[in-house]
Amino acid sequence: MNKHELSCYNTDASRLFGETEVVFFPKNVTEVQAIIKEIDGAIVIRGAGTGLEGGCIPEKSSIIDLCKMNKIIDFNPLKMQVRVEAGATIKELNEKLRKASLEFPIYSSENEISTIGGMIALNSSGARSMKYGNVKDWIEEIEFVNGKGELIKTTKADLMDICGMEGITGIIVSANLRVAPIIERSASIFQTDNLSEIFLIARKIRSEKEVSMLKILSKNVSKLLGFPEKYYLIVEFDSYRGKIRGEEYEELIRKLNNITRILISEGYYNSEDPKLFFDKLKEFVTFLEINNVPYFGDLGTGIIYAFFKDLEDNKRGMVRTAMKKLKAKFGNYGIGILRKDFLDSFDAKIIQRVKLRYDPKNKINKGKMIDIDFSIGKTEDSDSKRKEEFKKEIQEMIAKEKKSEKEKAKIKDASEKPSDSNKKAEQDLINSIMTNRMNNNGGKR
Repeated sequence: MNKHELSCYNTDASRLFGETEVVFFPKNVTEVQAIIKEIDGAIVIRGAGTGLEGGCIPEKSSIIDLCKMNKIIDFNPLKMQVRVEAGATIKELNEKLRKASLEFPIYSSENEISTIGGMIALNSSGARSMKYGNVKDWIEEIEFVNGKGELIKTTKADLMDICGMEGITGIIVSANLRVAPIIERSASIFQTDNLSEIFLIARKIRSEKEVSMLKILSKNVSKLLGFPEKYYLIVEFDSYRGKIRGEEYEELIRKLNNITRILISEGYYNSEDPKLFFDKLKEFVTFLEINNVPYFGDLGTGIIYAFFKDLEDNKRGMVRTAMKKLKAKFGNYGIGILRKDFLDSFDAKIIQRVKLRYDPKNKINKGKMIDIDFSIGKTEDSDSKRKEEFKKEIQEMIAKEKKSEKEKAKIKDASEKPSDSNKKAEQDLINSIMTNRMNNNGGKR
């Protein structure tokens, strides 16, 4: 590669810049292993380069670009499983699966060109994740090469050693994924000037079996899409229950998939993706409204995408402060370089232990997610002691998560029951969503 071509690898969608030493394009697992064993310095893994938190920014690093490892290795229609290499994109995979009337359902406008390996590294969710979960929920097995050049195969029990670890424990080379039959979907639209009505409807219908997506649009985003300047709730059904079907439905989905590109064309290059409990979403969205921050989101998964221009660092800082106050988790963007300060020391310590087990020399994706502290664990007596402590920490994490879920349930149970008159008003709102459609001018009919 010449100097100009090499410089293309100095940045990604985060628009941060680093320095690339050399780029490798392995075609198979053996070549990946050889590169890992040959290179002594830092190695960065590159997929589609769509990350927004600097996950593949080099620091005088060698880069392994997996774009040539993009094949479907095996397909079993009876088991409804497919083994695919890490460099294939979700879009490519679904185009091929469509011929067999199947799909990989973790899919959204934010990740249609993302690679399989990148999505597994982030444990990505899609717009339909309220029903279908995250990538992890569809994985049978992952193959990856660790920092010592060893090929590792993980079963479901060990998926989290690599899934969601942003590539710091190894280079994902392939995965065995479950797929599902393609479903004929439909949608309905509710538009209003009252933000509270959006959350009222979403709360009432989000647990219904057929509902696969609840997309909220702010007024300013609706206007950019050519809709009337109102709040929108777009409900997708895994059935023909909605009134928007066929080509009209496909056109609506295409328009929704274009939201991010439209916002970028208007100068909104920066964004945040907090994931919140449903009961915290209205508070966060109201904060965005007060500060005139354009947003859209998935109320089923609890992820809100807030957008900022380059000169709005103060506004973005306030939103980040609000995210911490509301104890938001990460949505789809991951941690990368830019959000390491969001990770508490307890979680960072656990991640470091997993990292050093697979990559003891800290070669792969160095400086991503966490900064390694090699003093941790130096005074420990034995491997067995380290394993016991790690096991205890994992149990504490599970207990912490269960406690959080119980608190969420208490909040939900504590909400007041509506009066009969309120119940009728709420049902009228919900019934109206089944008759809402969009005409060619973006209006309701």
